[in-house]
Amino acid sequence: AHSGVLTLANSAPQKVRVKTEILDFYLDAEATPQFGGYPQESEFSCRQWLVANPMELELNPNAQVPVRYTVRVPQAATERSYHCAISFTTLPTAEEVKVIGLRTAVQIVASIYVVVGQPALEGTVKDVRLESVADARNPTWRAVVTINNSGLMHIRPQGDLDVLDQSGNVVETAHFAPLPVLPKPDQN
Repeated sequence: AHSGVLTLANSAPQKVRVKTEILDFYLDAEATPQFGGYPQESEFSCRQWLVANPMELELNPNAQVPVRYTVRVPQAATERSYHCAISFTTLPTAEEVKVIGLRTAVQIVASIYVVVGQPALEGTVKDVRLESVADARNPTWRAVVTINNSGLMHIRPQGDLDVLDQSGNVVETAHFAPLPVLPKPDQN
């Protein structure tokens, strides 16, 4: 078991009500995390192992509250990496429920990665291409690197992509964004 504490802060001048949820997630084709209940993630989910407390709370103005969490890995867990998330979503307070009008909900998410054993890293660069970015005011290009993670361990690629001219001189360098590449799917 592993336990930790997250600090949830309210910097607003009014009270905020928050609901806590345990969610699965995956990264879509644009590398944007999608949080919810996703059956296709069950093989790599740690959602059932994670508990957080409190699950609902009210935060006073300019206050902080600790949210404790514990991950309990079952004995039957196989060697690989797992992932899930703790989500905090604002809800209307008792006073706000009485008022009719438009409200904005805010969701903050903490991603949790669990590694069981020492699974091998098995990532490869599958494709590198340039794509035109349509913008009437400033048409540009973007580099897209597709990484295949055929293993059972999430990876975080590091490095740079250099654009070279005909003579082999570096014209531009782009740093890889520090995003995880989850097991099995190709990730752009």
